[in-house]
Amino acid sequence: MTAYGLKSVGENRFACGSCMFGVVRHTDVHQIGAMIAILIRICRYLTGRTIGSIAVQTVHRISDRKSKLEKLLGGTIKDGAGFDEIRLPTASWDLPIVSADPYLHRVCVKCCEEALARRVMKPSRLKVRV
Repeated sequence: MTAYGLKSVGENRFACGSCMFGVVRHTDVHQIGAMIAILIRICRYLTGRTIGSIAVQTVHRISDRKSKLEKLLGGTIKDGAGFDEIRLPTASWDLPIVSADPYLHRVCVKCCEEALARRVMKPSRLKVRV
C-alpha cells in the first residue's frame, strides 16, 4: 500500500511525500528515482519554468547515479531517510499552468459543484462532546 501526502514545510517550501507499506524497497530503487524525475519534469512542463531549490529524500540508498539525478533536479538528494519526499519552493504552488484551458476548467468546476450538490450526507450516530 502507498500513501501520498502534501504539506507545508516552513514558510518557503511545501512537500509531496509518499510512504509505502508492504513493499520490498531494495527492488524498486530505479522506479523511485524515475518517479521523482517524472514528477519534477511534469511540474516543469506544466508551469513552463525550471523549478529550482528542490530537495529530495528517499528511503533507499542511491549510490552510483545520485549525482546525475541531483544534476537533473537542480537540488540535493538525501538517501536513507524515513520516507520518500520531494520539497519544492512555496512560490511554485502559485505558478499558473501555461497550457490551461479556461473552458475545460469551468466545465470541471461545474461538474464538481453539481456532484457535491447531489451528495446526500447520512446522519451519524457518532456524537462528539467538547
